[in-house]
Amino acid sequence: MPIGDENNPGPWPFLDRAPPTKARRASARAARDRGAEFEGDILHAHRPAFVYLQRTSPPWKYVRKGRALVPVVEEVGVPDFHAAVYGRAVVFDAKATGEARWSLKHLTKEQAEHLDAAIGRQVIAGVLLRFDATQAVYWLPWPALGPEWRAWWIGMAARGEASLTEADAGRLGVKGVGLRWWEGVR
Repeated sequence: MPIGDENNPGPWPFLDRAPPTKARRASARAARDRGAEFEGDILHAHRPAFVYLQRTSPPWKYVRKGRALVPVVEEVGVPDFHAAVYGRAVVFDAKATGEARWSLKHLTKEQAEHLDAAIGRQVIAGVLLRFDATQAVYWLPWPALGPEWRAWWIGMAARGEASLTEADAGRLGVKGVGLRWWEGVR
């Protein structure tokens, strides 16, 4: 029986989606590398004394390989950074895109849940987004970005609302904070 018919979906059960191609995997790897570079820039940038910043450790799990247990980083996790600015708690995720649009799918459900929980506890929460082509950086507060993300997540986003352009980011947040991200935090 051939793989992929209606009786036997085979290893790729979602028949409406193609399996990841080599180009798609390379694109995802490049996006992760861009994000990791941006996170490193944020972490190592000079900060004034009133700013405390801590990189959140990625969640680990142990997987059995033969007789050994091997630690593996889980794909989904908490937002990238926890901080304090003038004594106010701040939680944010750093995202970077090499495209003209940043897709909302790059913010996971688990990250969104953490940002929602932070807002519920009077913590400042948001996403720090960099557009690599223009080097423009935006602070997107979660109370503004969250409803857009939730509309996309439940499938209620209209065409063109599954991603953000620089104009959308400017409408939702504060532009030009660069690596001085604390200036946009309110």
